[in-house]
Amino acid sequence: MDVTIKALTKLNLLSKINTKRTKTLNGKTSIVPILGGTGTVNLLSYEKWMTQIIEHLGTTVTAGTVLDIGVNLGQTLIKIKSYFGSQIQYIGFEPNPICVQYIQTLIRANQWSNVQLFPVALFNQTGILTLHSYDDNDTDASASVVANFRPNQTVKRVQHVPGFSFTDLATQIDTQNIRVVKIDVEGAESQIVQSLQPLLQSNNIVLLMEILPAYTNDNHERIERQNNISKVLTASNMQLYRIIRANDELVGLTPLTDNYIDVHGDINQADYIAFKKSNTQDLASFKIIA
Repeated sequence: MDVTIKALTKLNLLSKINTKRTKTLNGKTSIVPILGGTGTVNLLSYEKWMTQIIEHLGTTVTAGTVLDIGVNLGQTLIKIKSYFGSQIQYIGFEPNPICVQYIQTLIRANQWSNVQLFPVALFNQTGILTLHSYDDNDTDASASVVANFRPNQTVKRVQHVPGFSFTDLATQIDTQNIRVVKIDVEGAESQIVQSLQPLLQSNNIVLLMEILPAYTNDNHERIERQNNISKVLTASNMQLYRIIRANDELVGLTPLTDNYIDVHGDINQADYIAFKKSNTQDLASFKIIA
């Protein structure tokens, strides 16, 4: 991280300062606003494996639209703008209004075109949802619209946010050209995949998704949700792979038999990617680990 930002953090002054820094990926420099401390996550060098996956996809997905469901502070947006061609359309969904305000500042600072942001949660029904935050941070990346998603953690605050089914939003976007979907929504993956099922069946989609572990066989709700995801992917003629990484670097992809997600407790095995079974082009650049 930037030396000045580190110093301000150590002196407990960062929350009082608005500034800008830069981040360079793939030879492209992005402006990173720091607003009272918010945005420093975008300066960190972490999730290199995700950067490497986006770099792979950027070489094969040369046209179309990327859906980013659960934008948070634009971590994936910066990677998309660094590794995908300028003609790629980006559509993000983020229900946290503090995050939305930051993302809009990020977009303006970089004068990015072909970017559309919906300040809503994507869900399997349209209505008012409750966003549960487990951290004092206003931009809590672990916040979830799933009640009691972390039963052993205390909910620090709740806020009511709009949720829309994909069907109700589809008239606002060009669904025919959607090629990549990233989902990072802290427990609501099943509802979103269900909402997206018509899209997954009709389009040549590459689906990136975090599915947090069930940990034990007693966690029936998480197991039911991951089983529902498997059923939707199978019905959509898609093959699910677990992303294998080591030391934050991408190692390869392991196919899951019958798209079955096992019960485990390893957070390092909680990231997945799915391709249409007929999509050999996008898959070809990845190492497959049987």
